[in-house]
Amino acid sequence: MSKCQACLERLCRRHPLFDHGERERSIKAKAGLASGANDDYNQRVKAQIARLEAEKAHNSDADEEENALYRARMDLERERASKKKQRKLSPEEEALARNSSLNPATMRMLMENSDNEGEEDEDDESDSDTESEDERRRRKEKKRKRKEKKERKREKKDKTHNKDKKEKKEKKEKKEKKEKKRHRHRDSSSSDEESK
Repeated sequence: MSKCQACLERLCRRHPLFDHGERERSIKAKAGLASGANDDYNQRVKAQIARLEAEKAHNSDADEEENALYRARMDLERERASKKKQRKLSPEEEALARNSSLNPATMRMLMENSDNEGEEDEDDESDSDTESEDERRRRKEKKRKRKEKKERKREKKDKTHNKDKKEKKEKKEKKEKKEKKRHRHRDSSSSDEESK
């Protein structure tokens, strides 16, 4: 039986079934009886969690070893880089770097690249001539291939266009022949009637 006034008036927000929570308590009681199934489920989950934690512990040792090796390698590389002689900037380059809004590392990289290009130009002038000849040859070949491709497309288009024209012309001729036959037939039938 309902115990609160809202349940009696069927306006209770706390008990949507208007039974003062009896149905809710019975469902909870049944769930308590079925908690044996939950225990089995919980045991399975706990076993999986334990297995995963054991794997993690085993893998963490290997990961720590890998991390230690990686750190040692990085330290060695950093040490080598710090021992490397730095090229000093000329007064012109220093002035350029001061007046530039670029970050110093970027400026250094640009200056190094410009120096490397100058060295390559001095060393490989003969190579650059042959490269440019090769490039010209490649460009000509590409241009020729493009031209051939365009011609093939144009020919194909012309063929289909000509074929369409022929078909239209043939259809037109057939139609004209049929009309001539009809006119002849009409003329002949009308002359037969006149002769009778």
